[in-house]
Amino acid sequence: MRESRDLEKVDTLICSVINKKMDIHNGLEVINDGINELKRDSFNLNPYRTYLHIGYEQFEKEFTELLEKNPLSDAIKAYNFGLYQSSFQFHLYITGSEEWDKEDDDWATNNDYFPEEHIINNSLLRKLYQYWRFNPDLGLFLSIVSIAMFVNTYINKYPEKFPKRVVFATGFDDGDLYTFRNTLN
Repeated sequence: MRESRDLEKVDTLICSVINKKMDIHNGLEVINDGINELKRDSFNLNPYRTYLHIGYEQFEKEFTELLEKNPLSDAIKAYNFGLYQSSFQFHLYITGSEEWDKEDDDWATNNDYFPEEHIINNSLLRKLYQYWRFNPDLGLFLSIVSIAMFVNTYINKYPEKFPKRVVFATGFDDGDLYTFRNTLN
């Protein structure tokens, strides 16, 4: 029962911070506030900051290469940066849908855009997996918010690579989907 209350608390926390358009440069204060709200006083933000910046550099390089091989289409209305777990780490992939429905997250399974080289390996994802194994609520919070910060940082740096009117979301394959950037409205 306690675990479900913890997950509800994390879900509420993620929903409260995900739309703040945080990136890796301005999101650490929000991360710190979330960690305090989760009562994880022993968590040290400095190593996470280092992993975040190194992880972003890896993400930027791999995502740029992926987009060069698989350009985005103006027909895609929504992108999902999906997370899933393997034996010792989290993995990230991107899918896109020509349809989007605010009330129904099934759009994320359409796969109208689904690059073959979709998995992006990343040192931060390996570290987030470790956080999650020992503190599931902290790991879940940091994973979702970190991916949103990666994508927001990338969009801010390379706005020309994306359609002007599009939705971005992230989440774990077996969990909730969190929209963190929506320019359709």
